[in-house]
Amino acid sequence: VQSNFGIVTKLGMWLMPKPESIVNLDMELDQPDDLGWAIDTLAPMRRSGLIQQNPSIGNWLRAAAVLTSRTDWYDGAGSIPESVITDIRQRFNLGWWSINLRLYGPAEITEATANVIQNTFASRTNYPMRRGIWTEGMPREIQPTSGVPITFPLQNAGWHGGRGSHVGFSPVLPQSGEKALAQFHRTFARYNEFGMDYHGSFALGERHITNVNQVLFNKDDKEMVSRVDGFFHSLVADATVERYSEYRAHIEYMDLIAASYDYNNHAQRRLNDKVKDALDPNGIIAPGKSGIWGSARGGRV
Repeated sequence: VQSNFGIVTKLGMWLMPKPESIVNLDMELDQPDDLGWAIDTLAPMRRSGLIQQNPSIGNWLRAAAVLTSRTDWYDGAGSIPESVITDIRQRFNLGWWSINLRLYGPAEITEATANVIQNTFASRTNYPMRRGIWTEGMPREIQPTSGVPITFPLQNAGWHGGRGSHVGFSPVLPQSGEKALAQFHRTFARYNEFGMDYHGSFALGERHITNVNQVLFNKDDKEMVSRVDGFFHSLVADATVERYSEYRAHIEYMDLIAASYDYNNHAQRRLNDKVKDALDPNGIIAPGKSGIWGSARGGRV
């Protein structure tokens, strides 16, 4: 694997021991604004280690886009109207948001943990939480959260037909339901402004939230490709105002993202360029990767 400062030839990774049991907890949330309180309910449990995984809250399109195509529902201009969204949700029994949790360990511990989580949510909402358990000898759920690699979610790229593609914008936020909800409203408005269908999720780490925004498009539609480019720039600009930045970037937008880390007259970029010049003075290893150029090319393009 080639990075900007060198070539990685060896990698060590700790693997999680095979669990004795896996408990599934899934919940559908009916309203867009349920996102705020749901994050504030999950966050303390993630910080304390009660929840081991990084739980994700994703909207209805995350499921619908891998099961159907847009033209199955709507073929008009602009973002899909709320009435059509309601039809999709009813067809697949989806909330506006879905929460998916997985607990790992001895059955006595995972069942007890599930009880705590369900009781905590029950004190905040009447939404039911579905529960299932896997133990050794049972068929395993075909999901990465159950240790089974899959490519099925990549089918969402075909939502618009043609050569299905996507680009993602995923800023990192403080772990706050209020800030996450504000980020959602700001981003959702941009999706509607540019006539895109909202495909978003919020994944909780121990101290942060990553807001993954998938932008699905048809690479054969030149107008759509141009629109997506303008849309992406607007998302970056909005996030920069809030001092949020992306944790990963499409190669086309690496310079744009790197420029958003602009503290102290782009101190990070200046440091990266110095390291680049020291390790790769001729600029031959992945020039421009992650917005790092050094001086070999006379600066960035």
